Formats: sequence, structure tokens, C-alpha cells
Amino acid sequence: MRFFKRNLFSLASVFFFLVFLFGTAAAEAFLPDRNYIVSERRLAADSPDLSLSSLRDGDFASDFESYLLDNLPFRESFRRLKNRFSHKILGLSDIDGYFLTENGTAKDLSPLNTELAEKNAALIDRIIKRYFPENDKVTLALIPDKAYYARPAGERLDSDALFAILDQGVASQHRTDPLLPPFSLFPYYAP
Repeated sequence: MRFFKRNLFSLASVFFFLVFLFGTAAAEAFLPDRNYIVSERRLAADSPDLSLSSLRDGDFASDFESYLLDNLPFRESFRRLKNRFSHKILGLSDIDGYFLTENGTAKDLSPLNTELAEKNAALIDRIIKRYFPENDKVTLALIPDKAYYARPAGERLDSDALFAILDQGVASQHRTDPLLPPFSLFPYYAP
């Protein structure tokens, strides 16, 4: 009896761990598979087929891990708990590429991918040349994402540099209008 009194906390910890471990395994085995993950807006991973080649090259193990993670019981509750812990306890503003500020939630797009911006400028130029051969009524406008307004100036995508790349990369005659000053965060959250 003295052993149990002295080690009560350790025994309780082991008991709850085993209940959690085997309870989660039992729930995983008996609950139906999830088809769609609403919070991530994607299809859940399917159960992989077991074959000798998939075992040999390791595909089965990675696919099975994805399947188990997507069908974990109480998955959304664990994700919410992790996000709250990261934001409230650790004080992180960036959680999985999304950041929270007093101005709202937005995806972090920085730093500027200049190679992608130049490719897009060339694509826009080809579209203008193909569909607007006179080039007299084309206006380019850079509409910022909500991260431009939600984050402080040093932590957001450099929209001026992006606009300069687009303006320089489009060889066709056009008028350019940066729409940064007239916009605000309101249109992104308007009811």
C-alpha cells in the first residue's frame, strides 16, 4: 500500500497515457474514415494498398502515416488546442504560415518571389498582345492582399517592388494604377 501512495502520481500518469493510447487506437479502428477535412479544405488521404513494391520503396509507410494523421480521432480539437497554445501561451503571431494581428488573419506571402513576378509579367504581356492588339485601353492595377494592411510595413510583401517588376516586364503600351492607397482592410472583412 505504501508503494501506491508514494507513486500515485506516476501510476496515474501511466494509466491515463495507456487509456489515451489504446483509446485512440480503438477509436481509429472503429470510427469511419474521413473523406474531407473541412478546416484545411482538402480531401483526406485514402488508405494505401499494401504491396511488396510499396513496402520496399517506402511508399506504404509514408502513405499510411498520412492516412492515420488525416483520420486521427479528435484531430480538429488537437489542431485548435495547438493553435491556441502557440498564440496565447507562446505568443506566436505566425501559425502554419498564417498570422494573427489586431487587424485580422492573413497568409504570409513575404518575401517577394521576383522570378514568379517576372514570369507573370511576361504572361500578362502575352495576353495583352493577343487579345488587345491596339493596346490603347489596357490598365494594369495591383490590388493588394489583406496581409498588406494587416501587417506592419516591415513585415509585409513589398508591393511597390512587385508593381515595378510588373510595370517593367509588360512591354505593351498600358496605363498602370497602383490601388494601394484607396483600398483598406475593410473590403476583406465587409459583411
